[in-house]
Amino acid sequence: GLELLAESDRPGAIKKMIETLNRGYSDLEELTIIRKDGTELPAETVTTVLHDANGNPVGLVNILRDITERKRTEKELNEYRHNLEKMVEKRTAELKKSNLKLQREMTEREKAQEALRTSEEKLRTIFETIGDAISVIDMEGKIIDENEAGLRIAGYARKEDILGLSGLDFVAEEDRERVTKDFIEVLNGGHGITSEYKLVNRRGKKYDIEVTGSIIRDASGNPSAIVNVIRDVTERKLIEEALRESEKKYRTLVEQSTQGIAIIQDGRIVFANKALSQINGYELKELYRLSPDEVLDTVQPDDRKMVANRLKGRTKGKSFTPYYDCRVIRKDGSERWVETFAKRIIYKGKPAIQTTAGDITDRKKWEEELKKSKEELSFYLSQLTQAQEEERGRIARELHDDTIQELVALSRQLDDLIDKNLGSSEDRRGNRKLLEETQQKITAILEGIRRFTRDLRPSVLDDLGLLPALEWLTSELPGQYSIPITTSITGSERRVNPDVELAIFRIAQEALRNACRHSEASVIQLSVKFTSRKISLKVSDNGKGFLPTASIGALTKDGKLGLAGMHERAQLHGAGLSIKSKSGTGTTINLEIRV
Repeated sequence: GLELLAESDRPGAIKKMIETLNRGYSDLEELTIIRKDGTELPAETVTTVLHDANGNPVGLVNILRDITERKRTEKELNEYRHNLEKMVEKRTAELKKSNLKLQREMTEREKAQEALRTSEEKLRTIFETIGDAISVIDMEGKIIDENEAGLRIAGYARKEDILGLSGLDFVAEEDRERVTKDFIEVLNGGHGITSEYKLVNRRGKKYDIEVTGSIIRDASGNPSAIVNVIRDVTERKLIEEALRESEKKYRTLVEQSTQGIAIIQDGRIVFANKALSQINGYELKELYRLSPDEVLDTVQPDDRKMVANRLKGRTKGKSFTPYYDCRVIRKDGSERWVETFAKRIIYKGKPAIQTTAGDITDRKKWEEELKKSKEELSFYLSQLTQAQEEERGRIARELHDDTIQELVALSRQLDDLIDKNLGSSEDRRGNRKLLEETQQKITAILEGIRRFTRDLRPSVLDDLGLLPALEWLTSELPGQYSIPITTSITGSERRVNPDVELAIFRIAQEALRNACRHSEASVIQLSVKFTSRKISLKVSDNGKGFLPTASIGALTKDGKLGLAGMHERAQLHGAGLSIKSKSGTGTTINLEIRV
């Protein structure tokens, strides 16, 4: 910050900083700021010390105000006063030394008087229009002049009402002794001073004011009056108080937070709260003593490079996601998971990283247990599905090898009986009819069992693949339910994992059967899309629709086991399944599965 000051002000600024640290605050003082373009800016500053929770000073807060306009006004006032004094001195000397003629003397005197009147008018205009209050008091402390701004602060409308009153009448009682002391100091020291006091106007309203007092001397150099430039700093005081209160609230919030909070600058911990100390197991004073390498050593080795890169990059202004998880090593050697939020800040004039860390070790354990449970559940579902399919295959084989073969044999025996003569002609006709009806029933039962065996485990899926199995399915169902099914295939078909093909087929089978049985649709559409990374299945109808249930558990509870089974098969393979339906608008089922 010293680089912003003029060189002549820097030694004094260092001395003032040391005094401020010792006292806890500084008096108002003037200094010169060097702006970016090299120009100088006069300013006033007051400094307050910031302390940590232990009362130790951690920084300084400087409040600066541009006083360029005031300096310009003071300069003009001084120049006019100096010029007047020089003119009077010069003219007096000339009159003493010269023997000019009376007319010339009168002319020159008139010119001087005119110049004096012009100067007085200029000074009066500045005096009355300047934004700060100006009050002139005599050597007894009585007010002998007051500008418009001064009248407003004091609560008067007319100047004649305030002239002759004591300046102390407008000073708060608690500051009068100090004002008197400063008044004497100005007179004895012969130079102006700037101080802050409490002012009370005629209505009892209090103001915080900043007063700069300077001596006015007569032609002989003797003090004749004191001019006070008064500025209302009530608003500034309120801001300063709000700043102190905000800093106090922020510190209380930080200290009471259950989240660990730290500021890291140049690789070191320069601020930390108690919660961080509890997470890391170090005392605060131990954290402050850690070197940059030791700070990184508190991070688990597998996470250390990531954390170091983020700290370094973020300090340089690089963009990272603010949240990340990492493991820390406590002082006792144990590990804890923390969720960290980090952002770049400016701390004491330099880039730093402010981090907030929450202990999520228990949450990580729960997540790991949940993941393990999900993996176990997935394994059990996989085994159950496999067992179901194996059982389906076994039943289909038994029906095909035993029941169907026996029904075929029985049907052939009936054929033989029909061809034989059985009793009289009338008896043969009755017996033949009865046998033909029995044969028809057996044929229907045989076809139903064949269809059932194909549904249990269609051999076309194992032998030819997914699309032929879906084509067989869409050709069979319209004959059973009298609802047309249209099919659309996009992309190049390819064989994938048999378990994946089986899952897609079963979901399509359930979706198509539900539509045929319950939708009352006039048309059903099935589309399959093959891409390099996934297979998409879509089954839609224009039927009556229904209100989808939110969860698998609710589907099972409502008796919608087919829909629940579709969801379970999709989850088993990490696929996305969505069911969209609304009363009167039909139903659409979408499946996307990566292959």
